[in-house]
Amino acid sequence: MIQIQITCEKPEELKDALEGLLRQFGGQPTEAVKEAAPEAKPEQAKQREEPRREDQEWPDIDVCRSIYFDAKKRGVPNDEVKKVLTSLGVEKISSIPEDKRAAFVEAVRAMGR
Repeated sequence: MIQIQITCEKPEELKDALEGLLRQFGGQPTEAVKEAAPEAKPEQAKQREEPRREDQEWPDIDVCRSIYFDAKKRGVPNDEVKKVLTSLGVEKISSIPEDKRAAFVEAVRAMGR
């Protein structure tokens, strides 16, 4: 049995992921029939923007990693990010406690600007 789980925020991301899988296994992507998506009501749009869990106050580890990769793209040296991690008392991004993640995100975003 093969089970694949794909998590995407936007339909375009899902399409890209599926096309990549098809290419990897020698299949050819097919043209999808575009159907008009129903317009989202303002209430529904607000619900999608909110975090998944209402009790979540801190950025999750994936956000921290994303901020790190963005910093690398901007040319921030790894040593600078390591200094931030050390100042927070951790060795790697996955070890950042919830209450220190916001500080990590702010510090790394401020680098290279």
